[in-house]
Amino acid sequence: MIEAKPINADLYDKSPNGGVNQIKGVFKLAEARDKFDFGIATDGLKWVFISKEGNHEEFDIRKDFDEIRKRITGVEKILQKKMEGISKKFYEEYNDILHGVKRISKKDCLVNSILHVETKKTRKKLRRLESRLLVCCAQQKDVILPVEKR
Repeated sequence: MIEAKPINADLYDKSPNGGVNQIKGVFKLAEARDKFDFGIATDGLKWVFISKEGNHEEFDIRKDFDEIRKRITGVEKILQKKMEGISKKFYEEYNDILHGVKRISKKDCLVNSILHVETKKTRKKLRRLESRLLVCCAQQKDVILPVEKR
């Protein structure tokens, strides 16, 4: 979560438009506290890392580039773990729809429904629909899909 302001903006401006205040305001929402460990307010030169508890540390990109990079790369690792969890859940649900694992019976799953279609042309259209369904569902759940070679 990042709030970017113009260069030399007062990130600590006490108004609701101040970068630090905006991040702290977002952390008042339970959903943001659950989803993010910290936010960043920056004007491009100054970088203020704000924890969900409201603590903050300021860095200057001209002097502290390596520290900023370390913190941002650490965030990427945390986000990647969260995305992996979302992806795993998504693929379990999608696999259930396709193959009938938990909530859908194997008889009623999408793959068996496609296999019982009479013509190859209709089956091909249904497989295309299946692929599009995967992409649409993934976009709704912020899932990272692997790139497959076909």
